[in-house]
Amino acid sequence: MRAGQRRREEIARLKRNVVPAAQTLWNRSLEGTALAQPWRIEMFGGLKVRNGDFVVSRFKTHKTGALLAFLAFHCNRAHTREALIDMLWPDSDLTQGRPSLSVALSSLRHQLEPPGARAGSVLLTTTADVRINPDAITSDMAEFEALLDRAKQPSQGIEEMSNLTRAVEVYGGDLLPGYYEDWCLLERNRLQRSYIQALRRIVRRLVKDRALTQAIVYAEKAVAADPQQEELHRDLIQLYA
Repeated sequence: MRAGQRRREEIARLKRNVVPAAQTLWNRSLEGTALAQPWRIEMFGGLKVRNGDFVVSRFKTHKTGALLAFLAFHCNRAHTREALIDMLWPDSDLTQGRPSLSVALSSLRHQLEPPGARAGSVLLTTTADVRINPDAITSDMAEFEALLDRAKQPSQGIEEMSNLTRAVEVYGGDLLPGYYEDWCLLERNRLQRSYIQALRRIVRRLVKDRALTQAIVYAEKAVAADPQQEELHRDLIQLYA
C-alpha cells in the first residue's frame, strides 16, 4: 500500500515538472530575441508563428489557433469579447463562453509574451474587448495584399512585375487550411481569387514579352490553385499551342 502511494506521489511530481521544464527550454530558445522583432504570423498554407528561428505551429486547442488567426487578420481594430465568443463558441452562452475565451487568451499570452516581455505587449485586453498589437506582429497575408496594392499603382512594368511575382511567392497555399469559420471561408476564397488574378497578370505580361516558357510555369500555378476553373485550363492550352 505504501509502495503504491509512493508511486502515485512520484507520478504527480513528474507531471508537475514536465511543463516547467518545457517552458524553461522555450524561454532559453527565445532569450534575447523575443522582443527584438515582431512576431511573423503566417496564415497561407497553415497557421504558424515565427520569431527568428523559433516557430510555433501547435496551439492549446483548435479554437485557440482560430482566435489568434482572427485577431492577426483583423489587427487594425478591437473585438468585443461577446463577438469572439459568438464566433468561436456559438453553442455556448456568454456565461459559458467567457471562461473558454479567457483560457484561450491565457494560452496565447503564454506563447507570445515570454518572461521578460512586457505584459500586454502583444495581446491588448480589457474586460470588454480584445485585440492584437499591430506593432507587435507582421503577417504574410498583410504582405501579400500590400504587394498587390503596389502592383496596382501606376508604375513602370518592371516594378509592377516585381510586386506581382513577390506577391505570388508570399502566397504559400490556401488561407488557414483546416479552419472553417465563416469569416475564414470568405477570406480564403477572396484571397485565392486575388492570387489567381495576379498569376494571370504575370502570364499576360510574359506573353507580351514572348517569355512563353515562364508564362507556362505561372499558368500551371493558376490551374493548380483552382483546377475546376475552365478558363485557366484554356489559358494554359493556348500557351502550349
